[in-house]
Amino acid sequence: MNNGRRVADVAPSPGPTQAPLFSDDFSDGKSTAWTPSAGIWNICNPSAGAPYAYCATGRYNNSYAGSASWTDYTLTVAVRPVFANSSTGSQGIDILARAQDQNHSDQLELARGKNGYQSWKMWRNTPHGYDFLAGGQVTFVSGTTYWLRLNATGSRFTASISPDGQNFTALGSATDAAYTTGRIGLRAWGGMTASFGPVVVANAAASPIPSPTPNPTTPPNSETPSQADAFVNSAGVDTSFVYSNLAYTTHFPEVSQLLINSGIKHIRDSGPVYDRTYLNTMAMFSSHGIHHSVGMAIGSTPAQVTSALNAFGPANVDFIEPMNEYDSYAKQDSNWVGQIIAEQKMIYNTVRSNPAFNGVAVLGPAFASMNSYALVGPLDAYEDAGNLHTGTCNKNPGTSSYGQNLPGATAHVRTSTMTKAIWTTEVAYDDNSNLTHVCETPDPTIAKFDPRMLAIHWNAGEPRSYIFQFVDKPTKGNPFAYEGLVTANGTAKPQYTALQSMLGLLSDPGPVFAPTTLHYGLAGQTQNVQHTLLQKRDGTYVMMLWLEQPGVVSIYNPTPVAVPAQQVSLSVPGMTTATDYTYDTSKWTLAPQNVPISSGAVNLSVTDAISFVEFK
Repeated sequence: MNNGRRVADVAPSPGPTQAPLFSDDFSDGKSTAWTPSAGIWNICNPSAGAPYAYCATGRYNNSYAGSASWTDYTLTVAVRPVFANSSTGSQGIDILARAQDQNHSDQLELARGKNGYQSWKMWRNTPHGYDFLAGGQVTFVSGTTYWLRLNATGSRFTASISPDGQNFTALGSATDAAYTTGRIGLRAWGGMTASFGPVVVANAAASPIPSPTPNPTTPPNSETPSQADAFVNSAGVDTSFVYSNLAYTTHFPEVSQLLINSGIKHIRDSGPVYDRTYLNTMAMFSSHGIHHSVGMAIGSTPAQVTSALNAFGPANVDFIEPMNEYDSYAKQDSNWVGQIIAEQKMIYNTVRSNPAFNGVAVLGPAFASMNSYALVGPLDAYEDAGNLHTGTCNKNPGTSSYGQNLPGATAHVRTSTMTKAIWTTEVAYDDNSNLTHVCETPDPTIAKFDPRMLAIHWNAGEPRSYIFQFVDKPTKGNPFAYEGLVTANGTAKPQYTALQSMLGLLSDPGPVFAPTTLHYGLAGQTQNVQHTLLQKRDGTYVMMLWLEQPGVVSIYNPTPVAVPAQQVSLSVPGMTTATDYTYDTSKWTLAPQNVPISSGAVNLSVTDAISFVEFK
């Protein structure tokens, strides 16, 4: 605590005249003002000759200070993030305002996805997960100190960042009335090593806060793109070719050809090895480069695991997983937790002990209830990746809606899959218009959502996401039967065509290569603009741009809402050619348009349907 001691030279001023509500530069070598609730905290020197700081070195770390009665205030913190190995997944550093406990707060975050994508976000923390409030792209460097500032005034939160503690640039703002009072907090997660301090809290009126401009300009960025074909390979779809009474069988010629033509190379489908027709179907898809999964029932033996993988051919199998959503059998099996853990260990030990199965990933269990992950507990030692089923209803892929957002769902999985990557093996939109069902989403809206969903999951560090599912499965009384990309009579929907067009444009098969870092700038109306940066083997870059907006009135009213386009400028030094591919929403195919380059920049119109800017 400062306690009248010198505030470090780099400490930001809380305001021109008023003393701060709270300040701590840790110069006394103590952290007595702070109450850790998770992780490993200590006083340290983050670099040679640096002042003392408050450092977090655990995988998930939270610590709190200040008064629970504080209402409107400005929190300014010097933060120094140090990246963990990117293979551990997403990671971040946060400052918290109006923190009531570990599950109730508002927070500003700098995050780095597994694929290197960097962003700032504001979240509402709830007992059920994190609700997204605002966010965008920002570049920060491992081992470099930045000053984060979060102002809470009434229901308005404003975020800004500074390289020196004096000159702040607005990041954005959000409205949240959930919490009106609370302490301050610090957080580091995902294995990121973080140091904090000085920390200053001022009355909200005492700290001038920069206001976001109508056309904020993002400073030049440096970003290493992902391989375009790696993104293509992240797309999967759930199928049910084992059932003889569904369109997968009754319209097999049409459905199978649509799958082969879709550009999707991964299906999640598991049938019995004794069914020769099913084995032949999977072999046929494998011959077209479409690989599949294997699922094992509770009570399976190592011999059955080995037999199943050998029957399908391990080279044709992407992954193996335990029984699907076994927590839904809790009433029938009071020991379901013990059963699923035992099966997971058996599958992992069997597969990993056989070199012939080295190419088969072992996924952890997926559950019907998010709370089941914590009941099962850590499984990292017995899985190669976690397994998530997430509901979407008619919410946009980047929704901040309670109970429907990807970060909130991921947080639940992280109570079981602590460090490994997470695959989403079921994520769905339903276009059912035949029954009264609040989750109905019009096909043209899904055609916008599905490509964005793949991009958002990719930006979050997920190696693979499976859309549920390929073909409608209409059954009596089932309101969730119309989630397919294809109708039950074998006809492609708009969302099928939108995905096929996207994957076709980005397809770039070949050997692994090292993408080249891109230096670029985005300017103009960049609020709510999200992007994914890819590169092809010939050096061509592709930037996917979109507005992450709902596009429907509400969860109870799926009527489409027009989202106004926003004008942005993409600047790349030395850019010589640029083509903008946008969706023709009458057909959901991509139409190219050459865009003029002026002084290394192109002007683009960004909508809630992804556009693909291809440039060199």
